[in-house]
Amino acid sequence: MNKIFVKTQNVKNFIGLVDNLQNKPKNIPKMELGYGEPGLGKSQTALWLACIYNAKHI
Repeated sequence: MNKIFVKTQNVKNFIGLVDNLQNKPKNIPKMELGYGEPGLGKSQTALWLACIYNAKHI
C-alpha cells in the first residue's frame, strides 16, 4: 500500500503560506505560526513540508 499525502484545501492554504515565506528576500527573518481548530492536519502538514524543504520543525 502506497502512502499518499492528500492535499486538501487546508493543506493547500498551508503550502501557500510556506511558499510566501520562501519567496521573501534573504535579509528578512522568517517564521510561520500555524494555528486553527484541532484535526485539520496542521501537524502532519508541517512535518511533511519540513521534510520536503529540509526545514526545522519545532
